[in-house]
Amino acid sequence: VAERKGREHRDQLEQYQRLKLAETRVEDLLRDFSARLELDRSLEQERQGGFLRKDGKLAAFALIKGHLPSPLPGGRVKSVFGRVFDPKSGLQVFRKGIDLEGGKNFPIRSIFGGKVAYAGDLPGYGPAVIVDHGDHYYTLMARLGRVQRVVGDKVSAGDPIGETDSAANPVYFEIR
Repeated sequence: VAERKGREHRDQLEQYQRLKLAETRVEDLLRDFSARLELDRSLEQERQGGFLRKDGKLAAFALIKGHLPSPLPGGRVKSVFGRVFDPKSGLQVFRKGIDLEGGKNFPIRSIFGGKVAYAGDLPGYGPAVIVDHGDHYYTLMARLGRVQRVVGDKVSAGDPIGETDSAANPVYFEIR
């Protein structure tokens, strides 16, 4: 019994380490995007004077924090942001994002204008899209069923970027 509990604890710690490695990978990607795209972003912002909303008016991400739409309109929040108990690892963890449920093949939309900085499979997160909204604000949408964008695509608020999978698994969403 003690040996089985020891194995379970070891497995839980290994799962936690895998989660931390995946999180570090996202942080590294964001840091790389930021450095690599800084010049491109500043030139684009100079040309546009900021990002455009669907109505054609200029908006800055920081100005509308707290009033941003859901990437899954009509979806519901399945898990919360912040410190939570992870039953898989048996540890208290800090969740940087939320899980959203929407249904089978439900459209996932950009919450604000920007440029796709990453689109593809992200270890630990599955199919994912990262949108750079300028001023060092990014959104990450992961565990997608299908990615509909490629790196470099410009998106406006409400533009489709992907969809949920055919099993209606929750989508992971975070703002960084």
